[in-house]
Amino acid sequence: FPPLGGSAGPRTSDSQDGSLSLTGGAVSLFRMAGPASLKVSAASYEAENTAGRGTYAGVDAVVGLSLGAADLSLGMRRWNTPVEHGEIGAYAAVGVAVGKSAYIQGSASRSVTDPESGAPGSNAFSVGMSLRVGGRSLGAAPAAAAGAVTGAGRAVTFTIRDEQARSVAVAGDFSGWEPRAL
Repeated sequence: FPPLGGSAGPRTSDSQDGSLSLTGGAVSLFRMAGPASLKVSAASYEAENTAGRGTYAGVDAVVGLSLGAADLSLGMRRWNTPVEHGEIGAYAAVGVAVGKSAYIQGSASRSVTDPESGAPGSNAFSVGMSLRVGGRSLGAAPAAAAGAVTGAGRAVTFTIRDEQARSVAVAGDFSGWEPRAL
């Protein structure tokens, strides 16, 4: 990393700058509320090599929202570095599921100086797609799960999720194969 007061630029090499010592830590708090999430983080790192010494410290906040097939994330970072002293970074990303086998995501960001490499912040834009090819479908979860055998028999839990169902019944040898409404 550049020395304090030096020019912003990445480390050149261990042989020129010496090996990098990086100590510090980070803490994050994460909270879900229905389809929304919030993550707040704080970090502080002390970096040192023969080229210089400095502290990198900052706070981040990321808000996410998942609505059906679409996801939205917004984040912001306030970062103090030995060179830039007060950088602001941010990103926004949106993703959309296309059918059952594709997901498209686009993002735009402004990164901040990296404490490990000393690389200065930059602007970026990316678009990506994940595509599931081949393989078998996982299908729906099983409708019944049998519990452990006890002295009275075995407990079975039935779980049915179908928003369009008007009624649900179960039949088996326990009912003489006559449907029992649930």
